[in-house]
Amino acid sequence: MSLKLSAAAPPSLRLLLLVMAVLAVGTLAALAPVAGLDIWWHLRTGEQLWHQPGWLAVDTLSDGAFGAAWAYKDIGADLLLYALHRALGDAGLSLLPALIAAALVLTLTLGRRAAAAPLPWVLTLGAAALAAMLHRLHARPLLFSLLAFALLLPLLERWLRRSLRARSWTQRGLDAAPLIALLWLWAWLHRGVVLGVALVVAAAGWSLIAAWWQRRRSAPAASTGASAARALTALGVAIAAVLVVCATPNGIATWTTSLGLLGGATYRAHVSEWQPLALADLLRHHGTFLLPWVAVGFAAWRRRASAQRVALSTGDVFLAVVAVGLAGAVFVSARWLPYAALAAARLALPAAALALPSAALALPAAGRPAVRASVMWGVLVVTLGWLASERPLPLQVGVLEGRYPSAALQYAHDSGLLSDAVGAEPARPINAYDFGGWLLWHAYPQLRPSIDGRADMVFAADIFAEAVAAEREQAAFAAMQRRRARTWVLARQEAGGRSHAFLASDPAWALVFWSERAVIFAQVDAHQALVAHDAYVEFDGKNGPGLDAEAFAVAGSIAGETVAAVATQRVAVAVAELDRMAASEGRSVVVAVARVVFWHGLGPSRRGER
Repeated sequence: MSLKLSAAAPPSLRLLLLVMAVLAVGTLAALAPVAGLDIWWHLRTGEQLWHQPGWLAVDTLSDGAFGAAWAYKDIGADLLLYALHRALGDAGLSLLPALIAAALVLTLTLGRRAAAAPLPWVLTLGAAALAAMLHRLHARPLLFSLLAFALLLPLLERWLRRSLRARSWTQRGLDAAPLIALLWLWAWLHRGVVLGVALVVAAAGWSLIAAWWQRRRSAPAASTGASAARALTALGVAIAAVLVVCATPNGIATWTTSLGLLGGATYRAHVSEWQPLALADLLRHHGTFLLPWVAVGFAAWRRRASAQRVALSTGDVFLAVVAVGLAGAVFVSARWLPYAALAAARLALPAAALALPSAALALPAAGRPAVRASVMWGVLVVTLGWLASERPLPLQVGVLEGRYPSAALQYAHDSGLLSDAVGAEPARPINAYDFGGWLLWHAYPQLRPSIDGRADMVFAADIFAEAVAAEREQAAFAAMQRRRARTWVLARQEAGGRSHAFLASDPAWALVFWSERAVIFAQVDAHQALVAHDAYVEFDGKNGPGLDAEAFAVAGSIAGETVAAVATQRVAVAVAELDRMAASEGRSVVVAVARVVFWHGLGPSRRGER
């Protein structure tokens, strides 16, 4: 007795096994703690839409763009995300990517050709696609866009197959209706719908080319009237695809903001997902993207070598063109990688079935088919292992500890930098770009960030460029200060990505809070009492790029003092500052090592004090 997991298995058993397997694959791929930076401003937007009438015509959330037109919002997605968080809290934000990932694998099986693919191939290629885009599988509207894209592909294949047949106008409209309905829903969720519209328009043109080619090969079989009907249908579908996006609250702003983002050099230069993906990075971090293409190449070789020719449908050829085009677009912008991975996996399902029949992928008791099946299941296991090893985050729910500037925000509240008086004006600090969305959710309305992740939605390109430049260049910061005159800065601190580091050596500013994730600089003249009480003197950031280097420098400086009283005073100050750092980062390995280095550097005469 053998268990066959191919298309020949009973439909109910196949469906049950498929659902169980894709849930496992999806969970392994995408169940992770919340670590995204954009999710928080999406939640705040969803909350505003949930509780307030209208569509937020202008920005009232930030300081940097207050009163500016809010042209575009991911209305449907933000409402769904807020409702999910309202019901399940942070755990819901962890579960959502896992459920969407499982749904993406399920959508690969939609359609007659794909449904015939053996389950090992479905899971292997699905796991490969998910592994290639792990960096994008976290709670944000893009998840809904990826699901809509995965649903669009089988609908396009079905429409292309039916568009070549002469049918009544009513039937032609019914055939195209699912495409138009999906685009309309997609437009509510995410402006990635522009890609969907481009594919539908391209498919309409492709159907005309296919009809012309069919008529050329068999002229008597196609009448002039049928050709005209196809042309009008294709034109109508293309026009409807473009216009239906405008039949949403965002309207034409979906087009203007999307095209502006595609052509915006400032955003493409500073936002990593819009930057080109080098071949070396693709192979190193997203290597499973190649697995579907290996399957396609092997299928093409087997098809060419086989005496039995298998006809390729119009949809198969169109999907191949789409997959190749998106694969090339990856080297223009890394944002297209998730779409390219899904298209490649979808293309490889029927291709793999052509190369390796379902019988070779069953699980009989013995014989050559069993060897083939074992090889295929081995590929699946290896792929899942690769996926697990490439995970950027652990399997868990909730918020990733230490990811966000929670301690810094608590200090700002306790020290009076945030006002909690009723009716008081909100605090308006300068913040690192990465922290803006988190502040919108956790500190608004007590605080309005200077910049946040809605960079291309409410912030003008020059304001965005100024904010980003001010994180790295003292001259740009000074220019922004002359216009805004803000009195404290919430800066990013992690190694390799520090912002506003030049303030550590600026006498007009003082470091008043330190943590591994974020630091706070206060303007000396505006916060004299706070600076006198909390400013770091020994570990103020001027002596080196990191706390460990500062510990060496401070210890060496104290050891070189000739006046014992001065040295003793400096030791006391340094110890107090290290204790404050430990209080803000209780589990910090950096602080622990710095304390050891510090006391060791003082030499044997002082080592016994701690």
